[in-house]
Amino acid sequence: MIGLVGHPNVGKSSMVNYILGRKAVSVKATPGHTKTLQTLILDDKTCLCDSPGLVFPRLDVGLAEQIVGGLVPLPIVREPYSAIRWLAELRNAGEARWTATANDGRASRQDNLMASALAMPLHKALKIPAMTEYDPEVLELVGHEDLFDAALPWSPMSLCHQYGKLRGFSRGGAPDEAAAGHAILSLVLDGRLPYATPPPEGEPVIGVHIGADGLPVAAAERAGSVPAVADAVDDEDEDEDDEATAAALQAEAEEAAKAKENRVMIGLVGHPNVGKSSMVNYILGRKAVSVKATPGHTKTLQTLILDDKTCLCDSPGLVFPRLDVGLAEQIVGGLVPLPIVREPYSAIRWLAELRNAGEARWTATANDGRASRQDNLMASALAMPLHKALKIPAMTEYDPEVLELVGHEDLFDAALPWSPMSLCHQYGKLRGFSRGGAPDEAAAGHAILSLVLDGRLPYATPPPEGEPVIGVHIGADGLPVAAAERAGSVPAVADAVDDEDEDE
Repeated sequence: MIGLVGHPNVGKSSMVNYILGRKAVSVKATPGHTKTLQTLILDDKTCLCDSPGLVFPRLDVGLAEQIVGGLVPLPIVREPYSAIRWLAELRNAGEARWTATANDGRASRQDNLMASALAMPLHKALKIPAMTEYDPEVLELVGHEDLFDAALPWSPMSLCHQYGKLRGFSRGGAPDEAAAGHAILSLVLDGRLPYATPPPEGEPVIGVHIGADGLPVAAAERAGSVPAVADAVDDEDEDEDDEATAAALQAEAEEAAKAKENRVMIGLVGHPNVGKSSMVNYILGRKAVSVKATPGHTKTLQTLILDDKTCLCDSPGLVFPRLDVGLAEQIVGGLVPLPIVREPYSAIRWLAELRNAGEARWTATANDGRASRQDNLMASALAMPLHKALKIPAMTEYDPEVLELVGHEDLFDAALPWSPMSLCHQYGKLRGFSRGGAPDEAAAGHAILSLVLDGRLPYATPPPEGEPVIGVHIGADGLPVAAAERAGSVPAVADAVDDEDEDE
């Protein structure tokens, strides 16, 4: 058994797939994707074991290096500029060494091309045009007035500024440096922008085989002059171990196939993040399958035995184009991953309007004495307007940048109404989301949507109009059956079955 152990997102699962020559385990650019130990048979003598990443406190490695290396999840990175500075300095420091490797005729063509890509400075690798005008907000030059007539140097902020202009990342009519910085780091983590530490100084070591003693072994010695390590292993014991392992695996496979025979298979199929895996755990009464708030967590079909007659099959979410459902509703419903949402305000508007539209209905449900106390409390929470549910204080001053009032001058002496921008503005002030000394409405909006997706802010569509239907049993004919009828006045469906056929 050979185990692959290390930090998250360093390529353990990818190495397993590379060794096996197929996609045997799931891989993802996000750290922490592998959740459990996964054992795979390589050949008659070897098993590979893929393991979840282990994160230990690293005082010798800065936060910027950990971000670029994928140890810190990108969605929680608030400030990308230090990581981009570290990446740019790493490329500059290794430029000469990568250039020498690129020109080395002994390396493969693929290695030469990769080294050439790594030898380029960061702004050239991203194809960012040079700055033509000095902007003190993105580049500070003190004591370097002679540079104004020459090419301007790069700073992390100016690099993100130019990349934002190039790729169309904007906010308020100006380039959005933070979004551009996150996009650059995403390129690194996805493997589209090569990242590697430069090789050590000296002649490159190519085609060297390391022996059992940890020393290099020449080709002639590998051919037969050095005894193979396997010669020292007793063949008889090894064969017995292999036979026992193969027999145990075969017995386990036969037992699993036999367990599924003569059982009804019930499959749970639907959109991502609607609760299929949670329903499986609820039915089984234990945590049998992994669940996560992020859409797309379940990757494969998972079969579980419920009882002597039934199996459950959990499946990955299926996403189909929905022309009848707006993007805002899909974001709130969890069909669109939150990290790719560029603008949260339309989704927050939809959520606030949904709560306002269902307020009367939820209030009626909350006051219904026939419902359970838990249902009453949930309905009470859903009946509150969004700003009250988030405990956001009312706006005391009119700000035209977050709320536009046209033809409603009479409202200035009354309570100001809410808009998605003003709600995010006040929530940012309340929770400390700031940028440049002002509340960061975008970050606050993403935080509100995170509360919904994590289940900490209740979200549900209101029940239909009319009296609530509670405790109704549906019979075999699809019609409601009253309690008295269920007690015995109506013949049970099983009574209509011929006893002789049932015995057969």
